[in-house]
Amino acid sequence: MKSFRYKAFRLITNLLPIVTIATIVLLTQRWWGQLLSPQAPMTSEPSVKAPSERSQPQVARSLEPLLDDVPYLPNRKLTPGSVFKEATAAQVCIPGYSRRVRNVPYEEKAEVYRRYGILHHRPKEFELDHLIPLELGGDNTETNLWVQPYDGQWNARLKDDLENELHQQVCNGSLPLEQAQQEISWDWVAAYRKYLGGQ
Repeated sequence: MKSFRYKAFRLITNLLPIVTIATIVLLTQRWWGQLLSPQAPMTSEPSVKAPSERSQPQVARSLEPLLDDVPYLPNRKLTPGSVFKEATAAQVCIPGYSRRVRNVPYEEKAEVYRRYGILHHRPKEFELDHLIPLELGGDNTETNLWVQPYDGQWNARLKDDLENELHQQVCNGSLPLEQAQQEISWDWVAAYRKYLGGQ
C-alpha cells in the first residue's frame, strides 16, 4: 500500500509540470490571438482615420467585384485610403502639385482592376480613382486606388466636383486638410451631400 501511494505521488509530481506548461501555452496562444486579430482595415502610412462620430466596421468584405450593392463606394478592405506623409496644405495648394506627384504605372493600374474583379471594360466606363485625391495629399499606392464608374447616380464626375470643392476650402483655410482627407475616404457621398448638397 505504501509503495502504491509513493508511485501515485511520483506520477502526480511528474505530470504537474507538463500540465502547467500546457496551460501556459494555451493561455498565451489565446492572448496573442486576441492581441493580433485585426480591428480595422490596414492602410499604408500614414493611416487615415474615420471621422470620430462613426465607428469603423469590424468585418471588411473579401475580394469581390466592384459592381455590387454599393457600386459608388470602394471596397474598404482593398481601398481604405492613404496619403503622402509629408504632404501639407501649403504644398497641395501650389498650382501643379497633383501633376508633379501623379505616378501610377500601367502594372499598378491593371492590378487594381484585377483586385476589383474587372478584367474587361469599355473605354470611359470606369475611372481609376484616387480615393483621397492627389490635390488633398492622397498617394499613388494601391490602398488609395479604386475603380469608379462613370455611370450611375453617384459617379466619378460628381466625386471630381467634391474633390475640387474640398481642395478650394482647404486652400482658403476654411477646412483642415486632415478633415478633408478623412471625410472623403470614409464616405465620399456623405461628404458630397454635406458640402455640395444632396441629390
